[in-house]
Amino acid sequence: MLADGSIAGGGLGVASPCTIALNLLRGMQTRASMLQGLQDAMRYAAGVGVTTHLDQGGFPSVGDATDGAANFDRYRAHDSVRALYHEGKLTNRIWVNFLHLEEDAQTPELQARLLNAWDDFGNNMLRVLGIGEFTAGPFIQPGNTAWQHGTRLVAQAGWRNENHSLNFPCRATGGPTGR
Repeated sequence: MLADGSIAGGGLGVASPCTIALNLLRGMQTRASMLQGLQDAMRYAAGVGVTTHLDQGGFPSVGDATDGAANFDRYRAHDSVRALYHEGKLTNRIWVNFLHLEEDAQTPELQARLLNAWDDFGNNMLRVLGIGEFTAGPFIQPGNTAWQHGTRLVAQAGWRNENHSLNFPCRATGGPTGR
């Protein structure tokens, strides 16, 4: 712990005192504390004028002390949101994009998501928007075949697709692929 009471952080994917503490706290969470935490966060957001949240997903959790604040269990992460939605207790709009980072050029995880979830699901309080902030691959990079295949699948499925611009240089010939 530093003199100001903070805990030293680490790099992405690196165990540090900060991520160790974060994961100990995650291990102590209960369903009730997750629901209360989400309600507290929505109350605070509304208090400062924020009424809609765009959930861009999280990086896949590996389940150890290298998981940081942006890592989550992609299959359980929305349990508290769904529970409050079904109880009629959402006070802020929460719109969800499913994030995918997958290096397999055939994108089997993305294919499963497209086949087993609904785009445009929900109502004005909770809505699944589509795929994003990443579609496939480690990050968007020119020539990334997983990203190209995944983007094509999302379009064929008729889903909305959004991509982050990290490491995505523009080309004078137009668009990210130069076409």
